[in-house]
Amino acid sequence: MSKEHRKNIVREVHRILESMEPFPEIRVQRVEYRREYSRWILRIIIDKEGGVTLSDCEKFSRHFSDRLDEEDIIEEKYYLEVASPGVKKGSEKKEAS
Repeated sequence: MSKEHRKNIVREVHRILESMEPFPEIRVQRVEYRREYSRWILRIIIDKEGGVTLSDCEKFSRHFSDRLDEEDIIEEKYYLEVASPGVKKGSEKKEAS
């Protein structure tokens, strides 16, 4: 798969994400579509004021997965991962001050 094709998928994912009304408090920090080992991963890193919970990730993932199925923008088999920025975010902020 070409780099341009991966970029197009990421652009389409951003378009879908922008229209997701049920989650106005969620900010998408990063979208990646990449091959890791022998499989394709669509990874979406989300955050919100006060931090993201596991429940937030699950709800977001279910809703977004349904939207991806409706839009059908990715032809190959892939795994969807929705995650928070994690603890590293806090330590990065500390170092920046």
